[in-house]
Amino acid sequence: MRLTTGWYRSIVATGFGVLLYGSLLANSQKRGSSCPTPAPLNPVVNACFNSMAESGCIDSYFGSAGEVTFSGTGLGLQGAIRLQPPPASPAGGVPKIIVINQTGSSATVMRLNLDGTLDSTFGTNGASSYQLSGIAVYDGLIDANRNILVGGYAGSDLFVIRFLPDGGVDTSFGSNGVFSYQPSGSGWSATAWALALQPDGKIVVAGSQSGPKPPSYALVLRLTSNGALDSSFGSGGISSFIPAGSKDGGLKAVALQSLGSATYIIGAGIVNGGGWLGRLTSSGAIDSSFGSNGQVVGSTCGGVANARSVYVDGSGSIFMLGDSNGLNLAKYTASGAVDTTFGDVSGSGHTGNTSLKVFGGGNWPGYSSSLIATTDSTGTTKLVVTGYASTPGYPSYTYAVVARYNVDGTLDSTFGGGGVVARQFGSGAAWGIGSVAEPNGEIVPLIFWDNSGGYLALTRYWP
Repeated sequence: MRLTTGWYRSIVATGFGVLLYGSLLANSQKRGSSCPTPAPLNPVVNACFNSMAESGCIDSYFGSAGEVTFSGTGLGLQGAIRLQPPPASPAGGVPKIIVINQTGSSATVMRLNLDGTLDSTFGTNGASSYQLSGIAVYDGLIDANRNILVGGYAGSDLFVIRFLPDGGVDTSFGSNGVFSYQPSGSGWSATAWALALQPDGKIVVAGSQSGPKPPSYALVLRLTSNGALDSSFGSGGISSFIPAGSKDGGLKAVALQSLGSATYIIGAGIVNGGGWLGRLTSSGAIDSSFGSNGQVVGSTCGGVANARSVYVDGSGSIFMLGDSNGLNLAKYTASGAVDTTFGDVSGSGHTGNTSLKVFGGGNWPGYSSSLIATTDSTGTTKLVVTGYASTPGYPSYTYAVVARYNVDGTLDSTFGGGGVVARQFGSGAAWGIGSVAEPNGEIVPLIFWDNSGGYLALTRYWP
């Protein structure tokens, strides 16, 4: 169903709500328009390995001398890393690290102990897989029952799979463990880019769908806890729309925003390569009280392309990660206004965001969980950005990077080399996909690197 209402098409959807962040080419802010490029920061690659807690150093107790590596055909340059809480009963226990990716034609979940060893009680020797043809895995989450949800696409179908806490496939979910959606019409396909879990257990799926001709549509689905489309959302559980002026739509991340008795859903994505922010009610209708008639356009210098992540703090403030002349971190108030107290005008061109350039080449965010909140060794809240950066010229080398920010948008100079650490494995290019924070604040990034095949790596940094 495609309706036309105001600035978007076909989004219909009280109590909960949906905030969608995408990228839309703004009239007033074209990408690359007279925005200052920040001076490159050049952290030492693989700077320090230490068995003693030293902020930004690699914890040499983790895995084998600070690293855990996996190889396998079909590993993807995307995926997610999450923390699975211990069972509520019996009391006690510690969290586990969950790595979500793909191997060959299978969605694969691996579970690790906090020391980096595979948990042999999970799946088969620490891993569990579900085979689907033509698969790509993009995101995952842990629900209130410790189940693991995995989303992406298989062929032309959007899918969500649910694994049980022990690694088995939950056959009570969807159809034999899998929810699948394909748009009607010849040549149409859909992708799940990001997942979020409402307090009532319903699952929000953000992504895109497209046909044989442009444009493609931003897509939001809501599922019941058993993996069926929620008929109270959109049109039969589905909302598909094109932001005004866009030729290409896609939502890449999703999170929750709680304001008083209402809870909203936040998303991030790519729609034509500029900055766009909007909010919906839980039934899918645009919330006109947010921003300007429900949206914010072009609020960051040069626009923000390749937006990958959003994080919402306890007050409802919205932090967005994308790239514009470097990694760009922006902040909005709960109502969608640019927060002018955030960032550094000398680096980003104006207040409300901050830019980071590492090594002087291209800088990009990771795919998922690439913007998270954690605490340092003193218990102070910090923002952690995971991504990758290349050196300029030829040959160019690509490194996984982790940057830690203070909540005012300044780099945390106590972490690594001026707030940034860089990681490389062998001679291959490395990409930071996302990070998770352990209970003591240590940061574990998930890294993909190409060195005669696809490899995944985890390392751990002292807080």
